[in-house]
Amino acid sequence: MKLEKDKVQIIEHDPLFEEVFNKEYKRLKNAFKHSEILHVGSSSVPIPSKPIVDIMIAVSIVKETQVKKLESLGYKFIGYVANNGARIFLVLENDPYDIYLHLVRKNGKCYKDTKRFKDILLKNADIRQIYSELKYGLVKASDNRDMYSLHKGSFIDFLLENHDENTVDLEAIRRKKEEVLVDHAYTVRLLGETKIKLNKYSDKIKMKPK
Repeated sequence: MKLEKDKVQIIEHDPLFEEVFNKEYKRLKNAFKHSEILHVGSSSVPIPSKPIVDIMIAVSIVKETQVKKLESLGYKFIGYVANNGARIFLVLENDPYDIYLHLVRKNGKCYKDTKRFKDILLKNADIRQIYSELKYGLVKASDNRDMYSLHKGSFIDFLLENHDENTVDLEAIRRKKEEVLVDHAYTVRLLGETKIKLNKYSDKIKMKPK
């Protein structure tokens, strides 16, 4: 399923997501025998998702040679974030769902946060429901990808910073969801459907020149 550039589409969870991951896992494991390869993102959890499959490869040190190896498998480099975890983004056009690959440093912040967020969602159906409502609410207000990523990211950051599985505060999480939706609606009204880049990594992300 091909996505329109700069726009977000959300679909119900598809069991094919796991099949796509399992098939690609075998290819990637042959090339990265000693690396951890994980199905991450919303497509790895029973919640609504963008029609893509996110895969994370965790390596001890992120190197350009690893990008070259992935490009030899058909992946296209699309950008990177030069933070304390180093995160490189690549995409593979694939049927029925494209694959977005995140090459990260094992045990870096990105690696830990990604795994922890998935674990939180898998363990708590109420949080999955709240997060699903947030995603649909964001897209209903605007399908602008940068606005969606910015406000969804603020909810994820809140959850990672405040979640305690021993004392889950669902009311606080619901309040944060509503706060994010209000902020998102205000941003949509303020900026309209402009081309302004709002991604939370916009000051750090480096995109491949066209």
